[in-house]
Amino acid sequence: MKTHNILLLSIGLLCFLSCKRVREKKEYTRILFDSDSLRVVSSAVNKKLETMAVLYGNNVGYKTLIDSGSNHRAGELYKFVTWKYQDNPSFYGSKINGELLSVETISIQPGQGESIKINYRVERGEILPVNGVALNKQERISYILAYKPAILP
Repeated sequence: MKTHNILLLSIGLLCFLSCKRVREKKEYTRILFDSDSLRVVSSAVNKKLETMAVLYGNNVGYKTLIDSGSNHRAGELYKFVTWKYQDNPSFYGSKINGELLSVETISIQPGQGESIKINYRVERGEILPVNGVALNKQERISYILAYKPAILP
């Protein structure tokens, strides 16, 4: 009887140890954006499109958005970066940036006399619609510059 119990226990232990847990292995690619000396101005998340975006700006642009938000001046530089988000493998229920979808740049330069010239270009990717509507160049500039800066204490 004693040998019989040891044999059953050994077989059970052998079966238990031989089972493999099959896990779905996900590839997480996280593309970082080098913002150089730009500061984070604001951020946004779009749950429908599963994207996250960050508006970066230089010191002149950041100060302009905090002070007035509409009286732009020469020397401002903004980059609006959009990523597809993905699950964070380190923390349950949180998201991190994944595939880099687009990088848009707005620079403000001196124009004729007192005027300014606003330059807009898409450095990478394609522009996503806003609320299902594709914006033209001028609407896109207004949309990006309408972001309110995040102010931390």
